[in-house]
Amino acid sequence: MRSLLIHVSKDSLSTALQAALKAISANSSSRVLSGIHIQAQAEGLTLTASNIRMTIEYKLPVKMDSMIVHKPGEIVVPARYFYEIIRKLDPGLIRLEIAETLILNIQSGYTQFRLCGMDTAEFPRIHYVDHPNTQKIRMKNTLLKQIFKHSLSMLLKT
Repeated sequence: MRSLLIHVSKDSLSTALQAALKAISANSSSRVLSGIHIQAQAEGLTLTASNIRMTIEYKLPVKMDSMIVHKPGEIVVPARYFYEIIRKLDPGLIRLEIAETLILNIQSGYTQFRLCGMDTAEFPRIHYVDHPNTQKIRMKNTLLKQIFKHSLSMLLKT
């Protein structure tokens, strides 16, 4: 799965990138670990960053006003360059497309960038553990932060 064509809002993409970039090491020994894995599927866009010890996967679901997936696909691009390009673009929809092998075209209005990518096969995969006793929970980030702050304050009082 290589060819990719999506339209995504700058705000959604910027938020996802800021979260995922926290897993990128400044002094990575591997070129592919300095990149961000972009994967578009019918359900939405997934951005993954890893430094081997920690992996952050951020999923953006398809929403009519903020994202349209025309063609599924995937690529790994240099994370810092990609973030800086997206950050400097005008508000609105951004077009991401792989037209040539390992080249990501980024377009917003009259502005266009071409970013050399890396092979997705080199990027580390997340291995999910399916165990019969495993339970998954979902909660908003704000709630999780409140729980941590409350727990920390209780620990400091003792």
